[in-house]
Amino acid sequence: MSRLISKYLEYCGSESICSKMDEKGNLQIFKTSNFHDCLSCSCSEYCDRNCCLDESYSTCIQSMIPWSIFNQDQRYQMVSSCPDLYEICLQPITETNFLDQIPVYSFVTKRTYANVNCSKCHGENETVSWAYYIDCPYDEMDIDDYTDAPSLWDGLVQNSCTLKLTPPVNTFQRLCEVTSLIRTCNITGDWDVYDKEIKDACEHYQKPYKFYQNVFCFLCNTGKEQRQVLKLTESNKTPMSFERKYNISSYLTNYNKSHEQMLQFDDALVLFSEEYDGTNYYTNRYMANITLLSFNFAESLNKSLRDNDTFNESVDFEAAVNLTALYEEYVRSGGYRNWCSEEHRVDKIFPGFKARRDCSCDDNCYKSASCCPDAAYFQRRTCSAAYINRPVHDEFYKLYYFMIRKCPINYGNSSIRHKCENNSNVDLLNIPVINIQTHEAYFNIYCYICHNQKEPNYQNLTDIMVWNVSLVCPKLFFPALKPSISAILQTANENGCSLHYSTTYLVDSCELTDRQTIGICNQTGVVKSVSESARFMCENKPILPSLRDLFGMSDTSKEDPTRQVVGCSRSQFKDTYTSKCRKLLCSRGKLLMNDTCSYFVPYAREAQYNVALRVLMHSNSTHTSLRFIIDNLQEILQKEIKEGNISIEDKYVYSNLSCNDPVGLWTDICLIYIRIKVQNNQFPINRNRLEMQLLGLTNIRIKFGGVLLEFQQSLEAWFLPIYNHEKKINSIECFTKKTSPSSKYSYNINNLLVCKQIKLEPDEYVLSKDYSSIYVKSVDNRYNFNEFVKESNGRVRICAELYKRKRKIYFSSDQKKRYQEKTQCAMPFRFFWHSFSSSSEHTLPTR
Repeated sequence: MSRLISKYLEYCGSESICSKMDEKGNLQIFKTSNFHDCLSCSCSEYCDRNCCLDESYSTCIQSMIPWSIFNQDQRYQMVSSCPDLYEICLQPITETNFLDQIPVYSFVTKRTYANVNCSKCHGENETVSWAYYIDCPYDEMDIDDYTDAPSLWDGLVQNSCTLKLTPPVNTFQRLCEVTSLIRTCNITGDWDVYDKEIKDACEHYQKPYKFYQNVFCFLCNTGKEQRQVLKLTESNKTPMSFERKYNISSYLTNYNKSHEQMLQFDDALVLFSEEYDGTNYYTNRYMANITLLSFNFAESLNKSLRDNDTFNESVDFEAAVNLTALYEEYVRSGGYRNWCSEEHRVDKIFPGFKARRDCSCDDNCYKSASCCPDAAYFQRRTCSAAYINRPVHDEFYKLYYFMIRKCPINYGNSSIRHKCENNSNVDLLNIPVINIQTHEAYFNIYCYICHNQKEPNYQNLTDIMVWNVSLVCPKLFFPALKPSISAILQTANENGCSLHYSTTYLVDSCELTDRQTIGICNQTGVVKSVSESARFMCENKPILPSLRDLFGMSDTSKEDPTRQVVGCSRSQFKDTYTSKCRKLLCSRGKLLMNDTCSYFVPYAREAQYNVALRVLMHSNSTHTSLRFIIDNLQEILQKEIKEGNISIEDKYVYSNLSCNDPVGLWTDICLIYIRIKVQNNQFPINRNRLEMQLLGLTNIRIKFGGVLLEFQQSLEAWFLPIYNHEKKINSIECFTKKTSPSSKYSYNINNLLVCKQIKLEPDEYVLSKDYSSIYVKSVDNRYNFNEFVKESNGRVRICAELYKRKRKIYFSSDQKKRYQEKTQCAMPFRFFWHSFSSSSEHTLPTR
């Protein structure tokens, strides 16, 4: 670098650099008074296009890959070199590394880096990647045909396509001026001595000199005589020094009610948007969405733990549980079932007695609340609410997710453990967090610390992302005027707001069942004594089976479904029913990354999906017709889809109402099958995020035109495209159909799109006569049409998490009555199975 500066000084003079640089730290440079063609430059760290050579780490980089000197796409100023001049972060683009050259942006310093390696060498670990999409001038590529970088590169080259790069929304970018300056070496043919350093400097530094991008482009396009003419003469030699000033511009803090804005609080940097509707008493509500971009846990954590130095440590009952004694107590109380450990077998207590195990030892047993007690003892996950306070006006459902909510047994820091397991505070430290490497969800930052750090290290929290927060309040509220996120949450809680947490990462959801089970000891009053271990396991382990299941009152199988399969890798599914290791697969275009199925090419300008829904409708008015709802369906759904503009390409709607009948006081039902196209010409669509929004359509309520619409999943609606509408149940039913031609692939919106899948051979399942379901003998389970996909070779795929035996459910009389009412409510739509089965030849909806 010092040699380049010396060359630079010969033509631009000493006022064109900021500091002395040589091996001794004292570079003798020219103080000149000669006229030269170099523009003045800046020594500020945040200089734009006028940086001095030794201050600039930036380069003008095209917003496309592969780069082309003939392309006139926008160029952006990006940090492309490291402070350590011997560390190179910007590499030549190749077919194997081009997806690693995606720029990233820092919301902290408002800088764009050429790639993540360039950000890391500047100490920036919290960055957001640019989005990208594939742009083809002729025939469009099917991006889901590619699942590795070399094949995608070949596809780009063969189809003359490029990767178009787009900066994140609401970010500050420095555009480079598009000029006709010469920016490559030796286009004149006059360069006499090749020098790689000068060639690289010509291509990567922007500081115009005459007709060239920089002085180095001048040097590598001229001969010795031309260069000599413009070289400055030496007038004196004095060392030059420069004191660097560090000045970060303040962030936007003005209150703005109508636009998403970026706000800097004491403890976090966020994207903030809000909405207030005070038109009448019923709709009077304030809503705000807070997306946390970066956050400072260190100060808050230190204060939180400092305030608890005198924490009165309680007895750790969990660590004191004696599992062996507990199992003996269980057996002698009449529980004749084996648990997981070899020590927890009935024949260990009663030799010769043969017993089965009908609880689970699987790592995922918490999902079905079927863990054996000795497996549940070590489980740390629980089904946890992602909200605080009762939802206002039913704008949000009560959502629950499996989160790690307990510290490891015998974890040493009692204060951290207490705040993980028994914390009721509402602040930044108690928002759920996710490990972006493993996708594990934690109830709060304390639970993350006790599982990932032997000793709390608050500076090393780079692998987590805090969940976003939505507020729904019964009155107007001004979060933007608060000093911190913690202050916002505490005030919202005091004001009776409903707080909802969400994340764009895929997290296993759960439901709190209304099945009545005994959850405390001696509720019957007939037990004379019980050990503290049994009491603790009864009252503190929600992932245990019920008492009915533990004591063997429901026999599900003579086989032991929990026998271990040895040797399965992380990319395989442990099939304990057939003792196989099955390969984990993903839907088309997706790869298994960090234990989650994600698109290899996650962005697109356009995407198409098939959606099948049941819609429950209720209205206090008698003026809104079903036809009105059908005609405005696109506007209704657009309220929930944020990734782009939607248009309904195909639409099938059926109801037992007449199309022109008003929606009444009683609940009316219609079925909808639509093919929607989602487009965004401004920013690439994040398909992973879009699909989560579309899957969320099956669990929402929307008010529109005086009608409350509740959207649910529907198996019957998938068959609307092949419904024979001439065979009507009655003369007043409504059936509408609108289609348009399309050659693009459309995906069915169901769990198969996002789940990890396994493949079953043709001899492992039986297809029903009407092709609507399969029966899998190994798990004695039936899967409906939207739960499997059949391949051309006869194999089928199902979600790995659904490959299990169904547990027997015991209904109370009230539950049976509610189930019968639901069944009767769905009876008008049973015609689909009859209509479908009566056709000798039929085509299933497109997958």
